[in-house]
Amino acid sequence: GAAFVTSGASPDNYRVVQCADGFTQGAFWSFLVPRDYVSDGTAVIVTPIWVPAATDATPHTVRWSVTVKEITAGASPGGAGTTVTQTGSSAARTVGVAVVDSTIDTTLVPSAAGVLMRIGIRRIGADGADTYVGNVNLVGLKITYPSADLPYN
Repeated sequence: GAAFVTSGASPDNYRVVQCADGFTQGAFWSFLVPRDYVSDGTAVIVTPIWVPAATDATPHTVRWSVTVKEITAGASPGGAGTTVTQTGSSAARTVGVAVVDSTIDTTLVPSAAGVLMRIGIRRIGADGADTYVGNVNLVGLKITYPSADLPYN
């Protein structure tokens, strides 16, 4: 349901996933777990990065749902994964100014470095905890994990 749109003005415009107010919409990304990953029982952490499509002078929140799945040989890439729902940080928002939202613990611990992961993120705009009025323009995700060099990379 989400739409890919262009945000900003040329020549510095950029593509975003636009999640409408009042709807459940989102996108998914796939990535390989990096080779410096260390399995210490810590789950992958996801941080939504988004840009408001409207100024909201009153502090409000966005409700997120994140579904994570490890895709292995013989498994369906489209099957169900582990889902976590969380409300983002509460603040007034300004149109066009990036928001690095609250971190979301996915509760999924990858089995090893090199496995393929699918992360789906959705704005649950009709949820009572989603009080931001306007479209949410999802720019991307920050993905953190324990590595051989640092506790979180």
